[in-house]
Amino acid sequence: MRALVPQRPKLLSVRQLEQVEPQLARALGLEPSRHVSAGLITCDQDDSLYAALDHATKYADVDVVYAKSFYAGSAHASGPLSGEILGVLAGPNPDEVAEGLWALREALAGGAVIGIGIGLLSMAVNPLLALRAALYRSRREQALLMLVPGMPRGVQLNRLLAGRQLRQYLCAWLAASLAMLALCAALQLEPYLIGYAIAALPFSLLLLRDDSRLRQPGSNMVVGMVISMLALGGLAAALLVWTPIGPWTLLALVALPTALALRWRWQALARYPQAWPVGRIS
Repeated sequence: MRALVPQRPKLLSVRQLEQVEPQLARALGLEPSRHVSAGLITCDQDDSLYAALDHATKYADVDVVYAKSFYAGSAHASGPLSGEILGVLAGPNPDEVAEGLWALREALAGGAVIGIGIGLLSMAVNPLLALRAALYRSRREQALLMLVPGMPRGVQLNRLLAGRQLRQYLCAWLAASLAMLALCAALQLEPYLIGYAIAALPFSLLLLRDDSRLRQPGSNMVVGMVISMLALGGLAAALLVWTPIGPWTLLALVALPTALALRWRWQALARYPQAWPVGRIS
């Protein structure tokens, strides 16, 4: 059985018009008040360019004013740069059109996969980002639960809660990481996306904390965590792309100190006050 070989789309020509001439604008049906600049693109695969044109409209203030496949296909094109389709983006100024063309190139080159990978990872780490606020809002319910006979208390409660939260996070992290690896394998891409997942692993340390001193979470804390994850993920991805370090080596370099730190934090749970109700000592 033959393996499927991805057929990568190829941009054949890209031309940006800083200011569209009135005659060409009328021929393309442009709105004079909105469509001042335009970009013309040809590609050897029409389906891929249709998707990339739509992708560009999400990243820049541009419109797809023309997109039409040629009848005979790229194998029988009218010229070496005609390809299979002609697409035109138009916007209010050259900068917007340039940004739209950049997003289009990234989509055709597989850059949109980064967004998919980050989306997969965000589903895994989102519970971590929302956990503090959820715990703080349910303080009264926690106080009532502590009155129930047989409810775990002290160190037993601390480790029960921390262990469950840690298992859920690591399972979600593993599922997202495997999905990202499968995505890279299916598209035959370098597995640099896994760098974002590897960078998210040390954030599991935030689950082993003293919840009795938990302060009311603010939006700045969540934003800071997201920025930190993206920055570290970008650094890890850069290491995979520009250095000889492979994914498994980088994972080992991050996982080993993370595991040691988790063990130290786990032992520290015995010294912390009872976790519930959270924030009562802050």
